[in-house]
Amino acid sequence: MSTFPNPAEQEEQVDPSVRVLQWLTDNSKVLIISAAIVITGIAGLVGWNLYSENREQEAQILLATAEGYLSMGLYDAALNGVESDFTLGFVQIQSGYSGTKAANLASYYASIAYYELGQTDLALQSIQSYKPVKGILGVGPIAFHAKLLEENGSFLAAGDRYMDAATWSDNEGTTPDFMLQAAYSYQQAGDYDTALEVVGQLIDDYPQSLYVSQAKSLQGKLLVLNS
Repeated sequence: MSTFPNPAEQEEQVDPSVRVLQWLTDNSKVLIISAAIVITGIAGLVGWNLYSENREQEAQILLATAEGYLSMGLYDAALNGVESDFTLGFVQIQSGYSGTKAANLASYYASIAYYELGQTDLALQSIQSYKPVKGILGVGPIAFHAKLLEENGSFLAAGDRYMDAATWSDNEGTTPDFMLQAAYSYQQAGDYDTALEVVGQLIDDYPQSLYVSQAKSLQGKLLVLNS
């Protein structure tokens, strides 16, 4: 009596290596495409890193020239470069090399140049795009931002920014100094309660500071104004 072959039994008898080979054959196109995508992604990442490094190096070279103009008091040249010398200024570095550390620093330097030219609004606009670095080196630019706000008549915002400078890198020197500046700004804004709170904190937390006597004097005036 003849019997028909059982498909399940036949499948079990197939060598596993044959199955793998068959699967690779059937899916070779998918595997090739997937591998190509991975390789392209890796190559793209490496290429982007090299491109970013080159942009940063170029921007740093251009920034050094603009810094030289700034240190010599040539503020317009520092901002816009000198066409005859084929140099760029902070403005072009900001726009042409955005995302680099040099472009970030150019935002701060540009605000200084604008300020020296008496263009406080443009100085404020420029420094708002600056991201302060961590630690004590970030304190100066933040305090300068506060000064610009103060000169623009934005005393409440200036007080807040001075407090940012005070707390950015807590120390016995800059912290009480900018706390006092913040208190003066809050006073100018008419926010006597906040000003009193700040000078009180300064006196309590930094009793040996050179700014304590000024803080106590301001505290007395504020108590009268707030009565």
